[in-house]
Amino acid sequence: MAEFRGMNVERGLEVSQQMERTAQEFRTMANLLTANLRSVNWTGPRARQFEEKWGAFKQQLFQFCGQMDVSAGYLRQEAENQAQVSGAR
Repeated sequence: MAEFRGMNVERGLEVSQQMERTAQEFRTMANLLTANLRSVNWTGPRARQFEEKWGAFKQQLFQFCGQMDVSAGYLRQEAENQAQVSGAR
């Protein structure tokens, strides 16, 4: 019995697109939250502390989103390679 190797090309492409959309949704939400936080008009040392923490978190989130984009691109490329090799799509 032959062992299956490869991937479901259609599903791989779907998941890569889902990853890209999700990363973009995270970025959009973080930017919206940042705008909403600015509307609080909070001042003082604790406000500055919070802003610094939020800024650091947002930066980490954007780095994570960048890695999601890289992973999605890798998955998409592998699916396209699989389609080419197997004639699937």
